[in-house]
Amino acid sequence: MQRDLSISFNKLGDVSVAAGDLAGAKRYFEQGLAIARKLAEADDTNAQMQRDLWVSHWKIADLMEKQKDPNAIKHWRSAHDVLAGMVQLGLHVSGQGQGFLQHLRAKLGG
Repeated sequence: MQRDLSISFNKLGDVSVAAGDLAGAKRYFEQGLAIARKLAEADDTNAQMQRDLWVSHWKIADLMEKQKDPNAIKHWRSAHDVLAGMVQLGLHVSGQGQGFLQHLRAKLGG
């Protein structure tokens, strides 16, 4: 049920972005991230939980970048590190996830 709550916060964040409420979106994304982080740390071999974590970081980083916040890089790097860790552990990373990983590597300079 906690996972459902995390995903719901992220969806509320998406709706807030679409409505132009970037401050509200950030609060929702941060709430989703807090839950995703807790779940991912509880089971670092669960691909679904790890995916939720990197997606949460991605959403916050994307929003922060739109706001020209230089701290977005921290979340881009966290998203990269989670995805790269999944690959290193041999956890399933979808084709889309592989594409995101390549994008993040390019964004972070290799």
